[in-house]
Amino acid sequence: MTRKMMIGLAAAAAFVMAVLMVTGFPPDLGGVQGTVGQAKRYTAPQMAAGDAAVGDPAAQQFIQSETFAALLKDREAMKLLADPQLRVLLSEQGLAAELSRGDLAEALASMEASGALHQLINNADLRADLQDASLRTWLANADLLNRLQTAEVRAGLAANANLAALVGNADFAAYLSSRSALRAALANETMLKALTSADLLHALRLPVFASALNNASFVHALQSGNLAQALHSDALVRALADPGFANAVASPGFAQAIAAADLHQ
Repeated sequence: MTRKMMIGLAAAAAFVMAVLMVTGFPPDLGGVQGTVGQAKRYTAPQMAAGDAAVGDPAAQQFIQSETFAALLKDREAMKLLADPQLRVLLSEQGLAAELSRGDLAEALASMEASGALHQLINNADLRADLQDASLRTWLANADLLNRLQTAEVRAGLAANANLAALVGNADFAAYLSSRSALRAALANETMLKALTSADLLHALRLPVFASALNNASFVHALQSGNLAQALHSDALVRALADPGFANAVASPGFAQAIAAADLHQ
């Protein structure tokens, strides 16, 4: 009996070995093995912000640079860049390059210090007027500005008197006729000085700045003074000037780094 059992076990073992040789070892677990494989892939360590793929080599290089590392340590810059809409604006319209040049940053800082920026930006209708290239042309006209500086003309604008006779230019009078916010601003001595300031005119000569006045996040950054304050940061200015910044600022790696930064320290 023992001999027969041993022979039977040997035969069974041989059969199992033959099956394994055909099907492979270990056996194919079908869907179970696929599930385990997926689980292993999803439990892999997450990439750090600097490791995130951003597609553009210059953007990737920026995220791995010392410039970006310094930017992450700048609390004011991080607060500014925490707004995703503002990051989109900086990535799409070339505003970053203009802000890094210094002239626009200085103009904004000067306007912020004088209070002119706050007065102008807080008026939505006036912001819309400031985006009109034809207005910038009128405001650059020395003869017209000399007229606007007089108290009599400002009083006439406030009273909506004969505009053509007041400003001495029928075309500009027609332009003003449908712009009540602009007429009110020109009639106000403080607002007139702000509207005709060299700093504002310089900024408005840049189409990208005029276009940015349509962006709620950019307007908020101006109204709050966050933009003017952040532009005092060497780290931010260097970052804005980097050729990889525009693409990097819209990348997942940049957003991850912003989210991880301690903005309240």
